[in-house]
Amino acid sequence: MVTLTISHGHDALSSQWIEFDKILARFTDRGDWSRFKKNHGVTGHAVVTEIKHNRNGWNVHAHLILTLDHQPSPEASDRLQDAVRARWSTRADRLGHTALPSRQAFSWMSYDFTASTMAEYVTKQNLLHHAPDPHAGRYPADLLAGAQQGDADDYDLYAEYLDAATGHALIRQYGHLSARS
Repeated sequence: MVTLTISHGHDALSSQWIEFDKILARFTDRGDWSRFKKNHGVTGHAVVTEIKHNRNGWNVHAHLILTLDHQPSPEASDRLQDAVRARWSTRADRLGHTALPSRQAFSWMSYDFTASTMAEYVTKQNLLHHAPDPHAGRYPADLLAGAQQGDADDYDLYAEYLDAATGHALIRQYGHLSARS
């Protein structure tokens, strides 16, 4: 799994999300992405967009889940990480955004990692999940809870989230996500 991010500022969530989706579309551009996956043994992928709000504003990022046709060697793992980081950074740069390769985080999951465990991990975006440390950022559920308790700022932020989320997919899956058939 890879966390893909770009530098963000105080722009409105809707504009950040649109720009992020443009980079993601270029990252997974059909023909070139197919070659990339074949070269690295990727059999499927899913993308989960995550939205947080912190003191610096909105943070739109994605968790890219890759399934591979084999357990890669340490060298192949390094090559895949470098290739994903370079691909993401290049696509972001071409659209006028900064995505430092060092900020794209990898987490290697074992082949016995179950689909339900992975789903639970990446879908923390749901409206029932609250951030464990609100100072590090708050999920939409935190904003909804604050709005329900009468916090006008949380109400405005949650309303902005709802407006921005219209037309955006939070989860997209392509290919085979199971390493076993």
